[in-house]
Amino acid sequence: MLLLTAAFPCAAQVVYRTDFENFPVGPDKLVGTEGWAGVASGSGSHGIDQDAIPGGGLGKTAFIGYAPPSGTTNPVHISRPVNLNPATNSTPIIEFETLLGIKDSTNNYRDGFWIAFMNTNPTPNRLAAIHFQNEAASTWIWRSDGAVQANTGINFIPGELHLLYVRIDLTTNKWSAYLDDIPLFNGAEFTATAFTRTLGSVRAEWRRGNRLNGDTTWGNNWMLIADWTVRMVPFSLDSSTRNANGSFTLKWIGDPGRSYQVQHSSDLGGWQNTLSGSTFPVQSGLGNLSFTDAAPPAGKRFYRVLRNSP
Repeated sequence: MLLLTAAFPCAAQVVYRTDFENFPVGPDKLVGTEGWAGVASGSGSHGIDQDAIPGGGLGKTAFIGYAPPSGTTNPVHISRPVNLNPATNSTPIIEFETLLGIKDSTNNYRDGFWIAFMNTNPTPNRLAAIHFQNEAASTWIWRSDGAVQANTGINFIPGELHLLYVRIDLTTNKWSAYLDDIPLFNGAEFTATAFTRTLGSVRAEWRRGNRLNGDTTWGNNWMLIADWTVRMVPFSLDSSTRNANGSFTLKWIGDPGRSYQVQHSSDLGGWQNTLSGSTFPVQSGLGNLSFTDAAPPAGKRFYRVLRNSP
């Protein structure tokens, strides 16, 4: 008989999730609902749409863009606070997902759209961001670590919906992001600043593109947001399987900047590191890891996977 134990056998905890179905419809109806915050309220620069894509089956969606803000506001931004601190929330791993799309301008002006990660300071600091460059004919996606921007080499398609997935380890200061399961970057530095590494909020931004001769005209492009989810992810195993040949396989997600050790025990008392292939060095990127015990004994054997601190 084979039994299993993992170091932290916990499911992901949803911190905040919405599909916007409970929100009232109309411009300026996003901020103030379910704790959403933002600037440029009253200008119609953000809000809630009903069936923004006819026949798309999305129902209600949020938007930012289209109607320019009044005055000198730039950028326009909306956010939903989550206030996560790895020192008090027990896990440094955070996942963010959103379904989004960018509708291009029809007035010959184009702007940029960002997903930015802010900390919990009284005046929040930007730690890092993903920039959907819509300011020019090219539609590259850029990564910002708070100091420099780097082109991911991946394009988004205006008018199409994309699923953005981000995984952040606030302890190792590493993050990875995928667009429609295509890696944008893997195990990159999350922030190059000295700002406190906490997650106060994730926000969407609309930034006016650079214009000639001080032109302050905004494009009528806009970002659609269909879903928005923030999770905390304690370390856990994805699967444990007794194979047909009698071997035993464990699988889990390896995070960049972490090393792993599979240990075994016969009594849950003394743990050993003696199995072949049970040590996994510091990972350079996010990826699937697995360990197979090729010849487990006929009696009891317990396993655990330790995720080592950086």
